[in-house]
Amino acid sequence: MKFFSPILFAAVGMLAHPAFAEEGRSILLGHNLAPTTEIPRQGTVSLGSYLLSYSPSDRLMIGSCSWMAWNYNSLSLIARYRLLEKSSWFENLNLQGAYIKSVRSLGTKYIQDIGIIWATTEHRLNEVYSIFVSINGMQFWDETKPFSFRREPYNDQSFQFSLSTLHRLKWSRHWGASFEIGSLGFNYVHPMMIFGTSLNYLSHHFAIQMGFSFIARLPSSDNSQESNYNSYYDTRSGRSLENTAPYSYHPEIQAQVFF
Repeated sequence: MKFFSPILFAAVGMLAHPAFAEEGRSILLGHNLAPTTEIPRQGTVSLGSYLLSYSPSDRLMIGSCSWMAWNYNSLSLIARYRLLEKSSWFENLNLQGAYIKSVRSLGTKYIQDIGIIWATTEHRLNEVYSIFVSINGMQFWDETKPFSFRREPYNDQSFQFSLSTLHRLKWSRHWGASFEIGSLGFNYVHPMMIFGTSLNYLSHHFAIQMGFSFIARLPSSDNSQESNYNSYYDTRSGRSLENTAPYSYHPEIQAQVFF
């Protein structure tokens, strides 16, 4: 609650700010593994449960993930930049990068040091339906107790590659939904699937998203494979047992104010 208090106080205070008389600034940020390509217009500040950010231009957003601080005892630096737009192949092409490092003063539940990069394209089929395609890479310099997007790869590689798609449906001015499907850890011994869904509401200056995503290792007909996994963990891995489970859940919950 100590992390929410200043955010809620600032959000209430902004209701009387002159910027709220201007045109809308809110955007849909997307899911954890599958972001959108949207960037708030120049000068926009956002405060919320998910992100603290500022847009120095219409093509760049920089910030820090508040959710990682209060739920994962980790500080972060995030940047989203639009490289290209309006090509014959896509509406937008973005690069997004993040650096995440656990801080013991915030807790010891997670011990991690991670660099992440996304390349994301937007394909707008019509006014209602858009698809965002993201290629994701993560490098783990410290994965003593990593977050649950780092599943046990059963190899000695400190990096992983993933591909996910976010399907956005916008059925009214304010209401919409997103559906995610993709694969986590192409370089794992056995890559995992990710599925997600969320409902979103956007007003001029507020964005609310409620949903979840689910990562699962698909069943294998090879009984020796599970034995190999267990053997790897016993003799070589030494990583946290939490991340050897064949599945994990993630909240896709956001409450943001933009001004």
